[in-house]
Amino acid sequence: MNVVQLALVNNVETSKPLQKTPAPNHRNNNQFCDELHRAVHKRLTQRNLPLSGSRPSYATATSPTPQLSSETHRSLSLQQKGFGKNQMSESDYKAAQSKANKQRSQQINQEQKHKKNKNKKQKVKNNEQKAKENEQTREAHKASEEITAERQRTKKTVVIAGDSIIKYVK
Repeated sequence: MNVVQLALVNNVETSKPLQKTPAPNHRNNNQFCDELHRAVHKRLTQRNLPLSGSRPSYATATSPTPQLSSETHRSLSLQQKGFGKNQMSESDYKAAQSKANKQRSQQINQEQKHKKNKNKKQKVKNNEQKAKENEQTREAHKASEEITAERQRTKKTVVIAGDSIIKYVK
């Protein structure tokens, strides 16, 4: 049976066939979300619960917390830090924190010492390299000066008809 025959059987007079529900798409999903949002909004307003944001997170809403005494606040904050029943005491926590800080500072000091020693070794290596280069430069200058001195010793100037000619005698 098609849709038209089904409509005739149910005594429904229609000139066009009934539409089947379309396949879900983004617009239908958005419509569904909007309907769901409206239903949740309606239910929350009936309960007089606070609303948050344009679309709620659908988490269970809680009533506002009553005013707490300072002692209760202190115990709650201690519980949040991990000092509740069957937990470590505040003094134990402070001791553990102190120990952790001490270990951290020792580790930092050790890393700084290692870095300092590494820098010292690099500096010594650089100084040795510079000393070697300076020694090579000195030797090159010394050799150059020896050659110049040798030329000066063997230099002989001969003057021929007003022109001076330099000869080197070996």
